[in-house]
Amino acid sequence: MEPILVVIPAYNSESSLGNVIAKIRHHLKESGNPYEILVVNDGSTDLTAEIATGLGVLLVNHAQNLGKGEALKSAFQYASRNKYAVIATIDSDLQHDPSSLPPMLALFMSGNYDLVIGARQFKVNKMSLSRIISNRLTSWLVSLRAKQPILDSQSGYRVIRTAAISNITLKTSHFETESEILIRLAQNHCRIGFYPIDTLYAGEKSHIRHLQDTLRFIKMYLGTIFH
Repeated sequence: MEPILVVIPAYNSESSLGNVIAKIRHHLKESGNPYEILVVNDGSTDLTAEIATGLGVLLVNHAQNLGKGEALKSAFQYASRNKYAVIATIDSDLQHDPSSLPPMLALFMSGNYDLVIGARQFKVNKMSLSRIISNRLTSWLVSLRAKQPILDSQSGYRVIRTAAISNITLKTSHFETESEILIRLAQNHCRIGFYPIDTLYAGEKSHIRHLQDTLRFIKMYLGTIFH
């Protein structure tokens, strides 16, 4: 079995990155899946890069903050260049439970999917109503463009086939890139599956800028219609 590349896009993540890496190592060691971890340090101004280096993971540095979409694109290019067939992406802020990674990989392999998304369970006691509404709306819009149900378009917890992502051209650079990926893959008739995951929020600081990122989403969405 070839190793998968576990990608952690990270921006000012010194408080949580070490814990995320330790949990990934624990759960993937138990599962027996061969893997390597890549941190994409997106212009952090804290100790994110030093922590990644100290823990012996692969590291790509952006000299300045370019956006989550650019961090993902750097990871995809790294995976393609270094012949990793499968990529898993997980956020650096502990909102994704690494214990879900082995079953997500199992579903990906058994179902012959090109993409498996960790789909959160939207409950008001675990997620703010505004987040639920935002996700429901964007997921509905992305479903229309993808011509198939997309249960959680904003989830960054994913397992992706490198060959599938290498066959699309991404034109965005920030949080809207995750929705663009879904639309572009669906347009290429890729198989998309979903694995239910817990919703974990503990007061983490979000880097989302609601107005700016909403406008970026609209621009991306229109771009997938006309291009």
